[in-house]
Amino acid sequence: MTEFEYNTTLNGGVITVVLKIEEFFDEDGTDWMTSLNAVYYDCTDVTGILSKEQINELEMEAQSGFSDYCFELGNV
Repeated sequence: MTEFEYNTTLNGGVITVVLKIEEFFDEDGTDWMTSLNAVYYDCTDVTGILSKEQINELEMEAQSGFSDYCFELGNV
């Protein structure tokens, strides 16, 4: 298992969204399963003070960033 860090902003502050990445292989090739690990602001885990909606939005944004990253790697 590895991690993917995605930087974005929330309420004007820069945060880092950390996704856990699990790689697995199936009949279609390599695939990944992602899940939110934590959200950091200024090296502090702030996941516990965020609303469910904020967490969902940040997780979706980070997953999109991970997908873009994988696409770029595949087209190098």
